Amino acid sequence: MRLKKGGDVTIYVDQLFTATPRTAQARKFGTRWSHNFQDHVQHYLKHYDLTPNKRRLAVARGAIEVDMVEHIRAMMGRTA
Repeated sequence: MRLKKGGDVTIYVDQLFTATPRTAQARKFGTRWSHNFQDHVQHYLKHYDLTPNKRRLAVARGAIEVDMVEHIRAMMGRTA
């Protein structure tokens, strides 16, 4: 996958987890969530919350599925 500015990045999604949404807007989407994040140095601490359907779409478009340990390693710039 590519950022619009042309830099190559890897997109990851972690495992689905259950969480109680804090806002009325988030409650509309349910209680199952996943994080989408990148390995690009400027985006280590940025992530997006994904619903199960959006997670499936991300994986179908090439996102790499990881567990929480792999998520933390990627954010720290380490490989498994």
